[in-house]
Amino acid sequence: MPTNRKYLRRSHRATMNAQQAQELWLGPNRNFGSCFKDDAHRREVWFRYRDELMRQWGSHGRRPLAWWQFEAPEKGLRFPGYAHERSALYEFTDILSAEERAELEAGWRREFDRSFDEHFFVNLEPGKICSGEEARWRHWLFVDLPPPLVDKWLAEREQRGCVDLEPRVDLEPRVDLEPRVDLETEAASADAEGEVEPRAARAS
Repeated sequence: MPTNRKYLRRSHRATMNAQQAQELWLGPNRNFGSCFKDDAHRREVWFRYRDELMRQWGSHGRRPLAWWQFEAPEKGLRFPGYAHERSALYEFTDILSAEERAELEAGWRREFDRSFDEHFFVNLEPGKICSGEEARWRHWLFVDLPPPLVDKWLAEREQRGCVDLEPRVDLEPRVDLEPRVDLETEAASADAEGEVEPRAARAS
């Protein structure tokens, strides 16, 4: 039967596949580059699927790379690097929910307390370990423990009569409001970006 219906061409630019979702989360692939046509395309897809992507990866004190690229600049923020992302959001913004802040504080407090165990040490490299004060400061740096919490918890230990530590300048915040990382060349996989984790452990 004849029909006078007209077919409408719809843009497919704002659809999202798995590769694009991963890029919005972790950044472009280092070997193959971006899977978006251009930055405008990436932005369009991010804001269309923002809520979905934030539900998946905007938690535990972290945010997708697209959030840092398209939303953080409006708040005067630049991506500080994966290693310091959580402390940057905790210390310098009101972005995190109360639940996220409590979760981060609890995790940091466990690491802080663990570093005072009698046999705590950090394995710097094969055959080289450190313990005591040096191990504690290195571990706090590695777990990205914010300096204000270090100061607070050291003061609490001092009030309880525990031995205090002298402040160390190398635990100062490594985050500022200036660009620190080029998002286009940020790791395509944050959990495989090549950072070497000092192995902190208790001697058995």
